Parts: sequence; structure tokens; C-alpha cells
Amino acid sequence: MKLKYYLFLSFFLITTSNIYSQNDKKIYEVIIFKWAKVENKDVKKVIKIDSLGNIFLSRQKTNKKVELKNFTKKINQFIEGEKLEKINGDNNPPRMSLIPKEGKQTIAISIVFLNDFRKEINLANNTYYSWTKTGLEINSEDYLIFKYLNKTDINTIKFLLK
Repeated sequence: MKLKYYLFLSFFLITTSNIYSQNDKKIYEVIIFKWAKVENKDVKKVIKIDSLGNIFLSRQKTNKKVELKNFTKKINQFIEGEKLEKINGDNNPPRMSLIPKEGKQTIAISIVFLNDFRKEINLANNTYYSWTKTGLEINSEDYLIFKYLNKTDINTIKFLLK
């Protein structure tokens, strides 16, 4: 009897874990935009993580990658856990980030899912999820997304944003 119970429990756990992992929406791109104002000069950095896990810095491919399956799971958790704003796709000009004050920085993160990209191929702006924080101290690296990512991905992103 115990064997049947353990077999059923094992089957149930495997099935639910597969269903749960399939609920993670696949990523088309994640863009992290840092805008700092230092001595009246704008310092901007853009990191893009594509659907294959490749990391780009200012449109140049780096030799760095994220582990895509884990990263996708964590990004989905970030969106759900922080209740990120969903911006529907359209053909309007893109939204602007908030301009930081002197000695401060703004961080903006936008996430586009693969399904939205495929459905909205004819739109100038795909549906995306947005998180922005402005007024951060210039040296602050305490970005909310880091609460969700693994240490390797955090260190890579921090290094590229410096």
C-alpha cells in the first residue's frame, strides 16, 4: 500500500512541476536601461537580453549569457511578485524614461514576451511589462530585479552597468 502511495505522490509532484514550468512565458527580450546624471552629463547604458540568453551592451553582443531557463522563470516571478505595469502594444511613440536629477540615476526595465512579439509583428511597440525607479543614488546597485535573479546573473548585469 505504501508503494502505491509513494508512486502516486511521485507522479503527482512530477506532473505539477511540469505544468508549473510550462506556465513561464518565454522571453523575447529584457531591456535594462540605466540613465545617470554626473556633473551635468548624461550617462546612459542599455543592456538587452535576447530570447537565447545572449547579453548585449549598447547593441554590441558581449560574450556573456544568462542561463535561459532559470532566468525566464525568475523574470516571470519578478513580473508577478512586483505586479509590473503591463503596457499594451501600439504604434505611438515609445514612452520616455524619467530624467534623473544631478547625482542621481533612473533604472527602467522592460520585458517583452515571445508570444506578444509574434502576435504584434505589425506594431511599432510590442506589449511589454515595465518597472522604473528614479531618484536612486548614483552609486546604488540595489535594483529590485536583483531580488529575483541568481548571483551569477546579478554580477554580470552589475558589471555591465558600471
